[in-house]
Amino acid sequence: MASAPTQSSSVAGSLGSTQTTTMAPLPSYQMLNHMLPVKLDRTNYILWRSQVDNVIFANGFEDFIDGSTICPEKELSHNSSHYAWKALEKTFSSSSRARIMQLRLELQSTKKGSMTMIDYIMKVKAAVDSLAAIGEPISEQDQVMNLLGGLGADYNAVVTAINIRDDKISIEAVHSMLLAFEHRLEQ
Repeated sequence: MASAPTQSSSVAGSLGSTQTTTMAPLPSYQMLNHMLPVKLDRTNYILWRSQVDNVIFANGFEDFIDGSTICPEKELSHNSSHYAWKALEKTFSSSSRARIMQLRLELQSTKKGSMTMIDYIMKVKAAVDSLAAIGEPISEQDQVMNLLGGLGADYNAVVTAINIRDDKISIEAVHSMLLAFEHRLEQ
């Protein structure tokens, strides 16, 4: 298996000795492919960018991306990495904002309908998790509100019981109460 190239530098020390410092290997395409499990598409720019930002920072490439260091021509074509990064951001950031709005609307408009309670909870949780993954976390109380808001009249008793509580209730406790109530309705 081929190894990634390494960077090295030599520094003349005292008494004519030379010290050679070898830095960590530069990431190869295969390494980057492994380090970036989420592949860029039309719906996941923010998630993809967050993982790429981590790789850039970990490898010390941030100066190339922010434009403060320009790559020598022999290593990069006439377009700079800064320009390429800005082009990606321009292309995908508007669709990412649209994705956030789409997920928020999905979260607010999801109704239990004929789904089982566990399927309904999982559908709401999927939207919440997707929003969190792209940097838009939903508070636990908003999760409770959205979950209760999508229930039909059959669940009015448990919704009222949850709403009249003086203390905050965890989303896990709400899940348990709703599953228990559904079980009771089915008997």
